[in-house]
Amino acid sequence: MKSKRYLKPKNCAMLAETIVNLAIWNNLSERARTSDRKLQRVQKSLIKGSTAVVQVVNDLISKPDMPSKGQIVNQLMDGVLLMANANIELNLGRREALKPELHTSYRYLCAPSNPVTTELFGDDLPKVVKDITDTN
Repeated sequence: MKSKRYLKPKNCAMLAETIVNLAIWNNLSERARTSDRKLQRVQKSLIKGSTAVVQVVNDLISKPDMPSKGQIVNQLMDGVLLMANANIELNLGRREALKPELHTSYRYLCAPSNPVTTELFGDDLPKVVKDITDTN
């Protein structure tokens, strides 16, 4: 897994996932914990992606010999992929948050199998809604 390659640098204490204080966590409802866990997954990808970029910057600053172009590109691509994963997780979380607002017949639109495009519920929403209506 890409995220395991990137450990927090010693001089970046705040480049870490933020956890809920245990005294508060123990008093949260299961619904609140589930919601927070989903956001923690997003945060983890953002932190690991940022860490990959920070490592490249640190290597460029501190190493007398320039790292290879391939090494730099690989680390930066890992950072981009991890941050893109965070974006996907955020979009799925946004859908979950909107799900209770949708008519029960259309809650399928929130399924992870329904692709997110430049629009949260996909580019062909009228067709998907028509298919759902026809099926129902």
